[in-house]
Amino acid sequence: MRRFGAMALLALVLGCGRSGLLDDGTYITGDDSHDGGTADSSVPPSVEDSSVPPAEDVTVPPVEDVFVPPPPPPPPEEDVSAPSMEDVSVPPGGCGYATCSGCCDSNGGCHQGSDTSACGGQGEQCLSCGQLCVDGICLNLSSNCGPSNCTGCCLGNDVCTDGLHAGACGTGGMQCESCNPATGGGKCAANAAGTGGSCSFPTSAACNDTICPMGCCVGNLCVQGTQDIACGSGGVGCQDCTQDGRTCLGRTCSF
Repeated sequence: MRRFGAMALLALVLGCGRSGLLDDGTYITGDDSHDGGTADSSVPPSVEDSSVPPAEDVTVPPVEDVFVPPPPPPPPEEDVSAPSMEDVSVPPGGCGYATCSGCCDSNGGCHQGSDTSACGGQGEQCLSCGQLCVDGICLNLSSNCGPSNCTGCCLGNDVCTDGLHAGACGTGGMQCESCNPATGGGKCAANAAGTGGSCSFPTSAACNDTICPMGCCVGNLCVQGTQDIACGSGGVGCQDCTQDGRTCLGRTCSF
């Protein structure tokens, strides 16, 4: 009887040790059954947040490490006041109508004569033009060219030249004439007023019909004889047609 009671007590102790059911109905497993803790089933398990990517490590260079090159210097300004030297040659024997078809500078160089800073032809002295240089002649476009709007001479009706070129010589808005330097040795000489010029030829001991058969004489100077202020032919003294309001037509003063 005593043995039966001891076995019953042992069975009761073993049964209580294997049960995880507490008096309030909560089931305990694992180590929680030893320390008496309870599991809260109302709290959801933690979830790792992988929706937000980690921030990238962006390194911003310091300002002092950034080099900004300076802008290139502006090109040098072209000096348009000096004649172009690209077409200059120094002819043997000197520059003149016999050796230069363009114009001559003060150093004896022959230019093509088509530049506004070195304009001229037939070996004459180069001139600087105010507007245009065409065929070695400085000119300006001027509608109805005449004495009222041209201090040099006119080429046709719409072109006023300075009247200082061997190929277009004259003054007072009259039609230009050619001084023919290659055949007669003439040139266009500027007048004292600085407004145009007139053709002149080499002086001689005596100007007469022998040395000046096509023109007229102003003293010992043989001129073309086709200008209003120096009109004539046959080597006689030139007439100034402007004295009585006439013009020189065919080397004769006419109304």
